[in-house]
Amino acid sequence: MELPCLLGRQVEFHGAGGLRVEQEVRARAEEVEAVFRHIAATRMEGVPILNPALAVEAAAMEVWGEGVILALVTPWFINVMLLPGADERPHWEDMAVGQSTVHALPGGRFSFIAGREEGIGPYRMCSLFSPVLEFADHETACATAGAALAEMLREEQEPEVQMSRRDLFRRAVREEAEPA
Repeated sequence: MELPCLLGRQVEFHGAGGLRVEQEVRARAEEVEAVFRHIAATRMEGVPILNPALAVEAAAMEVWGEGVILALVTPWFINVMLLPGADERPHWEDMAVGQSTVHALPGGRFSFIAGREEGIGPYRMCSLFSPVLEFADHETACATAGAALAEMLREEQEPEVQMSRRDLFRRAVREEAEPA
């Protein structure tokens, strides 16, 4: 089974357990969307930094460890959000809202701020854009959020070592000398 929401990656969930994982990831994303739609309609109502072209949407998501990592688009920010798994949650409850912590992802080390909202519990956010007035439409914002998360989750590439002409020549001579 493929999940189109997962950044265009070929992620497969096998068997009945895979379907359960897909449903759990989607359910967590829907909880986040519902909470932030409520925030948009209440606490953020009338705030002048809102971009009316954007809506609340989990633009991309993946299983991360025991939890979920997702790119969240709202009319006031685009952030990457970490949600803990059940076993991690007690440790995340201890972190004060607003406290910063660094998480190592495949693409590097990123600073996240602890948060907590009724309906989703503790989470950590890495700010990508705030405010988001430069986005003309929701599709562009979602594509940007998905691309940013993909880069954060992409393994860092080892830089190619520049080879001197002498080393290049030695390698060529060695390859010629080896029997085929």
